[in-house]
Amino acid sequence: MKRNEQRMYKVLFSIVREYIRTKRPVSSKRVLEVTDLSWSGATVRNDMRKLEELGYIYQPHTSAGRIPTDKGLRFYLDEMMKMRKEWKEEDLGIEVSQRFPVGDLETILDALARILSRVSKGLVVITKPSLENLRLLKIYVTPVGEDHVVISAITELGLSKVVPVSRVKGMNMEALERFFSLFTGLSIKEIINRISSFEVDSDEGRMALDLAKGILRFLMSGESVIYRGIYYLLEEQGQNLRALMRLVETPRAFDELFSRVEKGVKVFIGSENPIPELKAFATFVSPYFRGDDLIGYITLISNKYIPYEEVFPLVEFISNRLTEYLTVTARR
Repeated sequence: MKRNEQRMYKVLFSIVREYIRTKRPVSSKRVLEVTDLSWSGATVRNDMRKLEELGYIYQPHTSAGRIPTDKGLRFYLDEMMKMRKEWKEEDLGIEVSQRFPVGDLETILDALARILSRVSKGLVVITKPSLENLRLLKIYVTPVGEDHVVISAITELGLSKVVPVSRVKGMNMEALERFFSLFTGLSIKEIINRISSFEVDSDEGRMALDLAKGILRFLMSGESVIYRGIYYLLEEQGQNLRALMRLVETPRAFDELFSRVEKGVKVFIGSENPIPELKAFATFVSPYFRGDDLIGYITLISNKYIPYEEVFPLVEFISNRLTEYLTVTARR
């Protein structure tokens, strides 16, 4: 890279970093104030004009400072990634390792969403593992009064669901629990396939089979994502939130993003986002695994002008630790 180009990109880096910090247009005078650059104001202004022509920055109105474009933010992120080798996880500004929760998976995912949302000041969406492919470890049948029972289904990874049902007249609760024990160790998908061909020759068996089908439908229902932190976007992104919330609550809304991510953290900045509702934001997407099996995705939607050098490694750190936790848990 030529010397003049090196200087120009140093100016760009300074503009982006300062705008992220202050959210105010950056002037040539401000560039010289916040850096150790020894060039003249005229030189910096000339570089800023070239950067504007190249699409890295823009001037909101005459005599104003400059604001980085999506292209300018991408340059900044790419430069920060080149310097990642010099960073250490303990410099993230939050003791994530000490706060990593222990407990059932849904509690863990919720806690991680809250941590990431609080630090990044963005909306975090975590897709939960599909129960369809998880093994059923145990089902408990607990009588509650004379007319109801509670059926607790425990699956691997610590995911569980409680199903309240009306007590079936004539149904022996111990026999019902023994019936469910036949499915221990099978995935929900395998259970569904197996009971579809079940043949029973007693009224009690038919009642148990009907109840099992209802419970399986219940297990497969419910929210498939956890999302936290929408309030962080209210102040600066209020006009874009209605479309964003419709998107978040739409099934499979982020599939287009997920299809572009294999491993590691991928960042879509503004116009790079393939989903129109996300073009006003920066979107971080990272898959998490159990061994080699893809389990779900962590998605962070934030203001575009954020300290990427802090947020990127935090998303990566949480995703990696979650993968390690699930992998170790699966081996027990």
